[in-house]
Amino acid sequence: MTKRFIYFIFLFTAIVLSFSVRAQFRIDRKIIIQNNQFYFFTIDAEHQLATIFTGSVKQKINKASKRLFPIGRSLDDPLIPLCFDINGDEFVGINWILSSTNSRYDAIKKISIKEWSKYRSEWSVEDWAQVSFDLPSLTANIPWEQMLEANNVLENCFFDLIKTDQTTMAICNQNKLRINRYDGTKWKLLATVPVSFTQYFTLVDRGRGKIGLLDAQGDFYHFNDQNYDLRLVRKNTSAKSQLLIVNKDNGKNYIISPEAIQAGTFNTITQLINESAIELNN
Repeated sequence: MTKRFIYFIFLFTAIVLSFSVRAQFRIDRKIIIQNNQFYFFTIDAEHQLATIFTGSVKQKINKASKRLFPIGRSLDDPLIPLCFDINGDEFVGINWILSSTNSRYDAIKKISIKEWSKYRSEWSVEDWAQVSFDLPSLTANIPWEQMLEANNVLENCFFDLIKTDQTTMAICNQNKLRINRYDGTKWKLLATVPVSFTQYFTLVDRGRGKIGLLDAQGDFYHFNDQNYDLRLVRKNTSAKSQLLIVNKDNGKNYIISPEAIQAGTFNTITQLINESAIELNN
């Protein structure tokens, strides 16, 4: 075997390994930190199911544990990333897998992370998908139903959800953003705000009941509870999409380029925040 041939084998192997490491961390929407643990999700390009990644903030990202999780999203264009939030062991998310057996009306799920992160070797992907459809919903998806009643023509339609003391869900369609809040009993429409989003957005918990909105490019808005409008407070200078990092341990939010994470998979989350992330002004 010649040295040149050995070199090409080595180069090919290095490229494949590099691609493998990068490909497995196409993170959906955001990373959440709580109790010094990080959580993020990726979506399989074929079966639409999520994989949950968890680990210590002091642990290298490529050492995160990963398991299939009974939630997912559609792969339709335009892209709507996985909508979710985590509080303690409670995961709240919208199961948007495209299937005739997956009810949009019952799509808002409440799931125990501890219970559903367990390994089930006997289960197939189809088993996981069916479980995701059958899980009880947190509450009926009234905001989606009401949006369709107001206008059932979908154009630049995006949505997201966060769970604090209450659940807040926002849906954008045809340049109107509807912001809804669930108090544990019923949904209330807080406001309808004119917007011009052509890509997804992510809701942000600003603390003390206040919310913000981060668009795909990293522009950050505050939602005003008195005037019920959106105010741009930070214009991102990068043209690339941005991921949100939510640190529930210190109440801070950050944005980071997905490329920084893909290039730093052998770093810890703490290192990535210190070296590459930008803190948002809540």
